[in-house]
Formats: sequence, structure tokens, C-alpha cells
Amino acid sequence: MEIIKIRSEEEFEKLPESFSLPTEIHILCDGIKIYSNKENGYYMALRSSKVYVYGFSEVQAQDYSQIWARDFSKVRAYDSSRVKGHDSSKIWANDLSQVRAYNSSEVWAKNYSKIRSYSFSKAWAQDYSQVLAFDFSHIVGFGSSHIKSYDSSKIWAHDSSQIYVYNSGVEIKELLNNSLLIKIDDVNPTVEKVHDTAQIIRQKIWKHTKQSFLDLYPPDNDGYVTLYKVTQKDGTDYYSGKIKYEGKVVCPTFDSNPNRQCGCGLHLSPLPELASMYNAGPVKKCRVHKDNFVVYPTDISKVRCSEVEVIEEYGMTKLPAEGEDFKLDN
Repeated sequence: MEIIKIRSEEEFEKLPESFSLPTEIHILCDGIKIYSNKENGYYMALRSSKVYVYGFSEVQAQDYSQIWARDFSKVRAYDSSRVKGHDSSKIWANDLSQVRAYNSSEVWAKNYSKIRSYSFSKAWAQDYSQVLAFDFSHIVGFGSSHIKSYDSSKIWAHDSSQIYVYNSGVEIKELLNNSLLIKIDDVNPTVEKVHDTAQIIRQKIWKHTKQSFLDLYPPDNDGYVTLYKVTQKDGTDYYSGKIKYEGKVVCPTFDSNPNRQCGCGLHLSPLPELASMYNAGPVKKCRVHKDNFVVYPTDISKVRCSEVEVIEEYGMTKLPAEGEDFKLDN
């Protein structure tokens, strides 16, 4: 197999339309836009590169790379890569990869991967993968997958999968093989087929306050708590790639509403292991004053902060082997 390394858009534009021998095209830079496949050419996004994929193109993403997939394109994601799929794209996610699927996209997730599924998208989750389903999404869960379902999603649960349902419009098509359906508060989803080994329970959600969070993670004498953030290799956040976690970091668009879970804040976790649930990479140990963050009532694996101070590099998250927990090298 031949290998060509692409370090700039100019080098990419000079690629031929076909290769005489099978050739891996290693993309090592940001901003590359792929509109078609090369004959005998195989695209691979490596080393935290950012790539946009269109048409019927196919790309393999590794090493924390980020992919935006549209127009029936196909992406295979590994090693904590992040993919956003639109317009009937197809995505295979492995090894802690994260996927957001929109507009009838299809996702196959394995090995602790995470999926957010919207707008008629379909997802197949295996091997402890996690799925958040919205907007008429269709989800099939296998192998101890965890699924949280909202809006009018449809769920097929197999092999000890756990389903959390937050909306009565959700349809549980199958609940099989030791799967567990957890109906949150007073919701009543439609359940069509239940195996003898499956269970259905109702759970009232404990709603956290800032005080209950501080009871678990007490501040120091000056009112500061220690929080952790996993960043990209260059120290920037995964979501925008624009916020550099060094010294004092301030969010200019902070929203103090505690009922808002995502956006408009710096998201940090009270334990490094919890930070590792969202991304893999360098871990920053930070301190935050108790007046400078809000707590989402039903999820304290992270909090939203208005400003933080980076204290030190704490370590590096490692990808777990099959059946292992997250580990930190520090």
C-alpha cells in the first residue's frame, strides 16, 4: 500500500484523480474538503485534522480527527474522533468516537462510542455505547448499550441494553434479552413487545442543586472547587476548537440559567474520570469559584462555568481495552 501525506490544501489540490496502485491519502491538516473518491485512493483523516466530506465520498477518521459528513458520504471513525453527519450520511463509530447524526443519517456505534441522533436518523449501538435520541430517531441497542430517548423516537432494545425514556411519545418496539426500560417520572411510552427476561421500572429523578453538588465536592476555604477538562492536543476545546485552556479562561456568552444543560458556558467535570466520558486527550486540572458555575439538576457529570483557572496538566486519558474502565496516565 502506497502512502501520500497531505499537510496543506495546496498539496491536496494537486492529487491525481486516480492511482495505479492502492494508495492511502493521509490528511494531516485542517480545512480539507472532499467531494469525490479517487480511484485506488483511500482517504484517512489523522492527527486531529478537520475534514469536510461531501457527495458519495468515503473517509476513515483516526487520532482525534473531526469530520463533517454530508450528501450520502461514508465515514469510519476511530480513536476518539468526532463526526457530524448530515443528509443521509453513513457513519461507523468506534473507540470512544462521538457522532451527531442529522437528517436521516445512519450510525453504527461500538466500543464506548457516543451518539446524538436527530431528525429521522437511525443508530445501531453496541458494546457499552451511549445514545441520546431526539426527533423521530430510530435506535437499535445491543451489548449493554445505554439509550436516553426523547421526543418521538423509536427504540429496539436487546442484550442487556438500558433505555431511559423522558417523553410519552417514545415507542419501545422491542424490549428483549434482559434489557431494562426506565420510565422517568410520569412518562408512559408505548411498549409493543416485552421478553420475559426484560424489566420495566419507574424512576423519580433526584434533582441536584448547587448546594447538593458542593456537599459532594466541597470547596476550599476560599470558595474554590477543583474541576477537570479534557482538551484537544493543542489545549483547545473539542466543541469549537477556539477556546484555549491555559491560565484564566472566561466564557463571554455564559448563561446562568441552571436548567440549560448545553452551550453558553465552559463545561468541566468534578472528577477526571467523568471528564473522560466526554472526550479523550490531555486532562487539565482547574479551579473554579463556587459563584462562577451552575449545576444542571439531573446531571452533575459536568457543570457550566463562566470562568475557570487552569492549574496544571493532570494527565492523559487512555482508550480502554474491551471490558476495561477509563484510565488516566498521570
